[in-house]
Amino acid sequence: MNPLRRESIGSRSRKTTPMLSHGAPPAAIHCRHFATNPMCRPLPKTPHVSPFSAVWIGEQAQPGDAPLFADLGVVPDVKPGDRFETAYPLYGDPKARAVVHVVRCHGVAYSESTCARTHVAGLRVRVPAGAFPEGQDDHHLSIEDDAAGREIDFWGAEIPSDVPDSPLDTKAGGQCPYAGDGTGCSGSTATDIATSLGAIDPRLILAVRDDPHGTLPYAIATSLLCTSPTWVFPATYSDGDNSNDAPACAGHLGKDGRPPEGVRYFLDLSDAEVNATSNASWVKVLLRTLDREHFGGTITDTNWSGARGPAFAALRGGWEPILAETPRSPFAHGLPVTSDGIDLLKKLKFCTNGTC
Repeated sequence: MNPLRRESIGSRSRKTTPMLSHGAPPAAIHCRHFATNPMCRPLPKTPHVSPFSAVWIGEQAQPGDAPLFADLGVVPDVKPGDRFETAYPLYGDPKARAVVHVVRCHGVAYSESTCARTHVAGLRVRVPAGAFPEGQDDHHLSIEDDAAGREIDFWGAEIPSDVPDSPLDTKAGGQCPYAGDGTGCSGSTATDIATSLGAIDPRLILAVRDDPHGTLPYAIATSLLCTSPTWVFPATYSDGDNSNDAPACAGHLGKDGRPPEGVRYFLDLSDAEVNATSNASWVKVLLRTLDREHFGGTITDTNWSGARGPAFAALRGGWEPILAETPRSPFAHGLPVTSDGIDLLKKLKFCTNGTC
């Protein structure tokens, strides 16, 4: 969630409007452009575990709380004509089907200053016809602009009209040049990391799920309920809180604080241990990605919803084959792990920084 984004706490209601065709989602940028971001590099052979790792884990998963990997409802039951979706919308370069909009920032106290700093206020942006933002309170919207060589991210975006040169109203926004490291994108997450970095892409899962060493090719972007107001690279900001103001964190603040945003984590498991479980093939892809032989995950945001434990960010679209394999929506009650003797809580390790 974006800087000072606490107004998003509270009930979430569904609003439906006629859905316009927005086409298939693009192949996610991920590390194709932002290759210098550490989320694109595998874990070192011997990751450096924080001396506070056990304290931080205990704070995130109190006894009786389940599951360890929390639900943000990333794949809701979307019905025809329903424009409400919780997954991150990332639209490819629109080319011929573009509608040009002018960015207008307002809605919260820091809207104008943020958009001025990131140079998106008044920016003319090509948006695919029929594009719409994420449907929950955050209203994310991300556009790839290949001609300009950048990803443009918005938070608090309203559904744009199809009228050329009309405003694209948003609470905050930012842009990341493809030639950069994917940081400095205010308007995506509170860490200023590009939306596309680390978001779970279901098409990539399907491409590797039959490979016993198949993973997503990056550290998975994850939000966490109780985080510190400090941060480590690749984060450039944090909206965490070391006080007990967050009700779900109250009383659980240890003397060693909370994990900083941008910090890396991993599951102390091998591919062989993951493959020996009876989990669905797509779940094994995520677990292999998180294990010590590959990429792990990165804390890229603070989750003020009250859901305890790590919660994943996922891209919109392409979930149908996974839904067919799993008799419920993925993550509906957290990551559906078949334990087979594996205690994920004991296997979770926080690193000392964003690269381990």
